Amino acid sequence: MYEILLTRIFSVTMLYHFAFVALSVAMFGLTAGALVVYLAPRLFTPEKLHHRLAITAVALPIVIVASFLIEIRIPFRVSTSSADVVAMALTYLVVAVPFVVSGVAICLILTRYPSSIGRLYAADLAGAALGCVLLIGVLGWSDGPTAVLWVAWLASMGGVALAVEAQSATIRRVAVAATVLLCLAAAGHTIMVRRGGGVIRLVYSKGMAETRPLYEKWNSYSRVRVTGDPEREGPAQGWGLSSTVPPTRLQSTHYRLSEGPHYESTA
Repeated sequence: MYEILLTRIFSVTMLYHFAFVALSVAMFGLTAGALVVYLAPRLFTPEKLHHRLAITAVALPIVIVASFLIEIRIPFRVSTSSADVVAMALTYLVVAVPFVVSGVAICLILTRYPSSIGRLYAADLAGAALGCVLLIGVLGWSDGPTAVLWVAWLASMGGVALAVEAQSATIRRVAVAATVLLCLAAAGHTIMVRRGGGVIRLVYSKGMAETRPLYEKWNSYSRVRVTGDPEREGPAQGWGLSSTVPPTRLQSTHYRLSEGPHYESTA
């Protein structure tokens, strides 16, 4: 779910044909996580299995949110300047971190329970399919940044499930606290977004700083923004405006094209 969500976010923050970099970064991170397990067997001995699984699962939602908050503050520009190359590399590394953490957890689960590999792999595929479907509804109900919080909340429930077997009261408390806080944050931010006042938003688009829009709406394939200064530019004008536009924003019942708030759609 997070992997596909990143393709939507990258289509806004980067040039659209960079969106599917999210897929390669996800594959890189999952593989790197598996390599960590393979190259450091002393850290993942059988007696430490439940503890290590719980730590990675509880850390995943926290890392997802932290990684996203850092990534949206890095301007992505395609150029040969050293600063832009460093920024591009940093973006890829920051985005890969959550997938490295999840790669460790997935590798431990799939390799340490060989007798249950069929059921585990079926659950893995079913979860991935469910995430694809859920993202459509989450993006339509909230927006891209808020969807990150919902993804992190879903991941945190996995952390709670695995923390039960860790035999560590501290890990269990952290897992429960993370789940509760992320649920409150996601629900609260969804309400704010639907009222037009989200706190977490994209800082850069195509390498340029974004101003707070008058209106913004996401769905599974695009983002629509309305920007401008209504006081200076006058009421909204255009052909075939939606019936949901507040009457106070309309000049008259006869719409015409002229200078006014800018309508932008990022597919």
